[in-house]
Amino acid sequence: MNRISGLRPSFSSFFNRQTTQVQNRVLRLLGVELILAVSLVLLGYVGYGEAFRTYPRFEMEKLGAQGDIVQSSMATFLIAGLPIEQFPGFSPLTDPLLKSDATITAIYVADPKGQIVFSNSQIPNFSLNEKFAPSKLQEKQDSYQITESPNYYRISLDLRNKFESVGSLHVLLPRAVINQKINNGFAAVLIAALILMILFGVFSVGLERQMGTHLLRNLRLGYSAVFFVMAIVVVVVLINLYATGIQAKTKALANSLSTRLNSPLNLGLTIEAFDGLDKVFNDYRTSNPDLSYIALTANDKTLITTDTHRVGSDWQPYPNHYEYTADLSAGSTAAVRLGVHVGIPQSIIFEKLWRSVKNFFVLFIASAFLSLLLFDLVQTLTGKPKSTPNMIQAERDYNLSLIQPYYFFSVFAEGMSTAFLSPYFQGLAKAAGADKSLVSTIFTVYFFAFVVALIPAGRYAEKHGVKPLLVLGSSLTAVGLLSVALVNDFYWMFLIGAVAGAGQGILLVGVQSYILQISTSKQRTQGAAIIVFGYNGGMISGTTIGALLVVYMGVQNVFVVSGTLTLLILASPSSSGAACPGIFSERAECLERF
Repeated sequence: MNRISGLRPSFSSFFNRQTTQVQNRVLRLLGVELILAVSLVLLGYVGYGEAFRTYPRFEMEKLGAQGDIVQSSMATFLIAGLPIEQFPGFSPLTDPLLKSDATITAIYVADPKGQIVFSNSQIPNFSLNEKFAPSKLQEKQDSYQITESPNYYRISLDLRNKFESVGSLHVLLPRAVINQKINNGFAAVLIAALILMILFGVFSVGLERQMGTHLLRNLRLGYSAVFFVMAIVVVVVLINLYATGIQAKTKALANSLSTRLNSPLNLGLTIEAFDGLDKVFNDYRTSNPDLSYIALTANDKTLITTDTHRVGSDWQPYPNHYEYTADLSAGSTAAVRLGVHVGIPQSIIFEKLWRSVKNFFVLFIASAFLSLLLFDLVQTLTGKPKSTPNMIQAERDYNLSLIQPYYFFSVFAEGMSTAFLSPYFQGLAKAAGADKSLVSTIFTVYFFAFVVALIPAGRYAEKHGVKPLLVLGSSLTAVGLLSVALVNDFYWMFLIGAVAGAGQGILLVGVQSYILQISTSKQRTQGAAIIVFGYNGGMISGTTIGALLVVYMGVQNVFVVSGTLTLLILASPSSSGAACPGIFSERAECLERF
């Protein structure tokens, strides 16, 4: 009996250890799965945001090409000096465009006072009560103006006679059309994310059961593999979406031409009755230089084409071209098959695709930095040091691993404004009536304060420790970011820049001093890598993510987010609860004994 009683403490201790191990494993799995979900959401959001930033531009190019068709047809009438109100046949001119593209809500003409002169719409009794503002989709080389309202995108082209502007041609596209196309494409991303999370969960459970020595390494490899697979899915969706947008312009022109030719054909006219088709085709191609050819065929025989060498020959598709063919209805008793062929070189499609997708790769790198850092942070927090003979070294490693995400996110928060800070200051200078050249002085003040803060901060760290420097550096950075969000006076930016620069300088000294205090001579290289990775990775990630967020949130809100993030970083380490609880530990012995 006594022997059995003596075994109870050992059994209880063993049971407690086993329970603790199971709890740690469950927490680690849940933590990694949660971070994976955050990482996949971040990556999906980056792709989603990039799609909304880029894809609408392709739709605008398509609308511009369609509006140019109507503008060119009206130009001959207006140049003759006739009043715009007397233009005949606006509906027959615009019907082919509306029939060939159901996404266009309306095409209308307004006089210089904004009064609608002509309109043709997919909606009966069309009326417009929208306030339009300049769009960020506008580019300098555009021959049309892009404006937008909460419900529509609008392309506007100037209508002129020999002397002046006599009105504007407008083409309307609902924003909901673009939203639906992007949402439909990214539904596949959501499904892929759910499947990948389930597979990673199964993979993680299998690794935990093996309890091998390479558990962390294999878990990291699996995490990275899932992230890269998700990136591939997003890239494929973006390429498919962008390719559809680029090709839509070609389809729209072909459908417009076919609809325009179908009307007289259905009235019983033959193709021989048409006059000047070669000029119409050449005008279309001149207005759309991306197109390499436009051709009309009858029973696969080339009748009219912008490539005169092919007239009379059997039709053969051009190699290395994307071609769209629109069939013509030549009347119910017609004995010929007529078709309009429009082609665009694949090289142009690939060039535009690369120009659009490469922006995502920059955002992908930023997301990868964040995701891997979050993964390491979870592994650190779920692997707190326990009471062991080598407790001191374990605490060194643990606290050293905490400073990396702290410094990374501190730099990340400030870097979120880098992409748009200079234009924002220029806008404030213009509003204040100040010379724009003074904007560069704000950055000079920032870096001057940064350098000046280094020496006293270094001396303070030697005498009083690093905790006050870390707290002060983060606090000044947060104050600087939030002040920019709340203050709109240009001249105050000099003081705010000095505060932010001093904050970053003090923070850098604090991080360096912290690493020097807790790291051994063998860990100095690791400490240097933490600073290099923290600054460069944080700046790259912050700049790219900030440039994306500002499109949807606005400048002020991005400053609020970055300032709030800095405050959260300042508060979070103190709650880690290890033997030496976080980098802001109140227990002096945690650093003194190092």
